[in-house]
Amino acid sequence: MRYDAEAFTEAFKDAPDSSGTVIAGVLAGQILSIREEPQRSRTRARLELTMSKHRDTGIASEFQQMADSYRALAERLVVAIQTGNGTPVDRSLCDEQTTVLLAYLGGLVFGFANDSPDEMSRDDIARQIRAVIIGVAAERAADHTPISDSSGVRAK
Repeated sequence: MRYDAEAFTEAFKDAPDSSGTVIAGVLAGQILSIREEPQRSRTRARLELTMSKHRDTGIASEFQQMADSYRALAERLVVAIQTGNGTPVDRSLCDEQTTVLLAYLGGLVFGFANDSPDEMSRDDIARQIRAVIIGVAAERAADHTPISDSSGVRAK
């Protein structure tokens, strides 16, 4: 488990913090690697171990470290995309975007580890990662937009 976490971290060491496009591309490549051996077997084993982490504090501790590292990377990506247009970081939005992104990525990991037939390229995944992040921001902005009347005209 430690080897995989270190290899994962190493893949991102040269990605600039300011480039959401670069980080998303590297992350997409890492996710796609799950379709190939030995990553598929390792991922399946990790998924099985997560079921027993509640019975073994050592395993639980390792998984918590991995989860913290993975969340930090996802947050790094969110911040890069969120601040790409020069705006300051909205911490509350960043936290929500990171949580939703991790849920999306978890679904991809599970699907690819279980031989998902979905054809996806690195560009597809990177685009979807950006869409998830931007979509959360758009939904939040929509929540703050005045409601329209029955004719579809926005109230002022």
